[in-house]
Amino acid sequence: MNNTVKKIVASITVLTCAVWMMGPGLASALTAEELQVMIDELMAEIEELQDQLTELTGEAVITIEGVPADFTFETDLKQTNTGDDVKYLQIVLNSDSETQLAESGVGSAGNETSYFGPLTKAAVIKFQEKYTEDVLASWGLTEGTGYVGSTTRAKLNSLLAAAEEEEEEEEVPEGLTSVSPAADATDVALDTEIEAVFDVALDEDTVNATSVGLFTDTTTTVEGTVSYDSDTKTITFTPSEDLAYETEYTVTLTTDITADDEAVLDEDYSWSFTTEEAPVVAPGLTVALSADTPATRMIPYNVMGYVYTIITAKAGAGGEDVTITGLTVDRTGLGAYNDFDKIYVLVDGVRHGSKRVLGSDDTVDLRFTTTASKIVLTAGESVDIKITADMDIAAVAGHYSILQVSAIESDAEEVTADFPIAGNYMTLSSIAAPTVDFTYRGGAGGNVDIGDDQVEVAEIEVANTSPTEDISLKSITLEQKESAKNDEVINYTLYSKGEEVVSAVNATADDYVTFVFEEPMTIEDGDDVRFVVKADIYGGRDNEIKLVLDEETDLVAIGLANDFQALVTITNAGGEATYVIQGGELSVTEATDNPKKSNIAPDTKDVPFLKAKFTAAEETLVITSVQVDINYVGVAAEDSDGAELDNVTLRINGTVVAGPVDYDAAAVTANAIVFDEEFEVSGSEIITVEADITDDTTVQEDDAWTMDIDSANITAERLAWR
Repeated sequence: MNNTVKKIVASITVLTCAVWMMGPGLASALTAEELQVMIDELMAEIEELQDQLTELTGEAVITIEGVPADFTFETDLKQTNTGDDVKYLQIVLNSDSETQLAESGVGSAGNETSYFGPLTKAAVIKFQEKYTEDVLASWGLTEGTGYVGSTTRAKLNSLLAAAEEEEEEEEVPEGLTSVSPAADATDVALDTEIEAVFDVALDEDTVNATSVGLFTDTTTTVEGTVSYDSDTKTITFTPSEDLAYETEYTVTLTTDITADDEAVLDEDYSWSFTTEEAPVVAPGLTVALSADTPATRMIPYNVMGYVYTIITAKAGAGGEDVTITGLTVDRTGLGAYNDFDKIYVLVDGVRHGSKRVLGSDDTVDLRFTTTASKIVLTAGESVDIKITADMDIAAVAGHYSILQVSAIESDAEEVTADFPIAGNYMTLSSIAAPTVDFTYRGGAGGNVDIGDDQVEVAEIEVANTSPTEDISLKSITLEQKESAKNDEVINYTLYSKGEEVVSAVNATADDYVTFVFEEPMTIEDGDDVRFVVKADIYGGRDNEIKLVLDEETDLVAIGLANDFQALVTITNAGGEATYVIQGGELSVTEATDNPKKSNIAPDTKDVPFLKAKFTAAEETLVITSVQVDINYVGVAAEDSDGAELDNVTLRINGTVVAGPVDYDAAAVTANAIVFDEEFEVSGSEIITVEADITDDTTVQEDDAWTMDIDSANITAERLAWR
């Protein structure tokens, strides 16, 4: 019980005493007039304290007497109804001065009836309008109706429950003002902090983990942090982790808590509460119309990339991940299938799957077959799927259509949906969308070298051909169509007039490179902008790069006059430039002092078999793998053990940089040794391959070895990339 409530109780006690004093012995003390003045003053104080409590709690102080403790409103009520439900309704309405039937006479407090007449209806209207958010909002109403339906009954029952709860609420011991969560509270959130408010300033050093505890039973302590706010006299216990579902917790405050070195509590005080129930795990996939689906409107007859319908797909919380692999879209309305050029799906601005043509049966199946095109939802995740259309340039103004989803394909065990899920209809106007020309300007392309930084790999031009409307260029998505892999060409960057306009991005698993302008670029009508795409070449010798605008809507340009996607035309389709990746910066050649054929005795150490010159142009390279091919000729090739070389190493200036590795001609696959130790090459370095010739029986007269560095099997990285 808080201080304001205590003051109200105290005032009522004084008022009761004052009335009692108005008995026979009053003449010797106060006159009746003086006592009446006292009573009036106390009544005014009670009213003021009630107002204060209303401000603190957000609701008026409602005392409901005369309604049975277990009663709830279960039946709708209206004017002319009779019975106990009507009487209890009037009692609840009269418990609040803002909704009472009358101040006096029939229908007033203490004079309730069992008849639902005009006074009751007027009071119900006041009640409904006082609690608009709870009663009227869900129906889209702002004015009361006087009919006691489901939401009105729910609010009435909540007030009855609140009044009963306040009557039953356990009082906290002296010294405490309130605790939260309240004693015996249920459905408590898992992230709740426990608070105890005192009416005296505490000795802060006595507020600690010994004097304040949270337990799941008599012995299990919940870990957490204890703090004290001297301004509000509040102790707060913050659990280290969220509490568990459906668990009863007990809070204990001990007599170790003091104020001015004296115990605040006469004895240890404990109270309990119970946390909320665990959420029900919904299996499978739920699909419904999104609240953000576009409203009905007029659209240009030739608009591209217009979102007709948005559906929200949600995977069940706590269940398995769900993969959506396709959906079926139908067209309805007074339009025609050939008003549409292509139908497709966008998720977070990215197209999933290919654009498909709407069939003459007004149906199209959209399929997401590649790994990148599939829509994957983790358990509990939801996503908006946008059903998008490009209109045909011959679409007929005045036609209107609705696009609806009639089926969805996924690996979910169960799909919950009310198919078909339809958006709103869109009417084609005679107004044309803005127009944009896209042109490839890179010519035939050229060669690029492994190790090149920010080298040109495409040149394009975007021209606003609209006669009167400026456009806002938002993004450009290009597809890498040739053999270069995503880890070989990285850090694609968009430039215009030598300045970077979109910073580095990498290709997706489906080989798409998307440049999103942080601030959309405005291109005025009649103007054009030329862009250069540059990238870092990481590897891929002899592979090719060709960046292509796969679909016209992969260029997102919005008209500033009417906010519609521009109609994009590729002016020179097939004019894309191709760039070939050349060998790169590392060259391997025979050293001038490469050893010649010679005779070597068994048990000879550090025999130089090969010397090669590694040349790294411009920057230091980190060699990560070198393959040395070994060709053995001799009698031991037919033996089970094979001829052996020990301690095969790579050396630079006498220092071992890779190895040693032992070589067994019979055991080594493909007669090669792969050294995967890393070493650096800066400028030109002589790499020497050395080995020890063994002295065991596997080495015989006329055994011979030749070695070669396989330049096709050397991997290297630029030191700057590491």
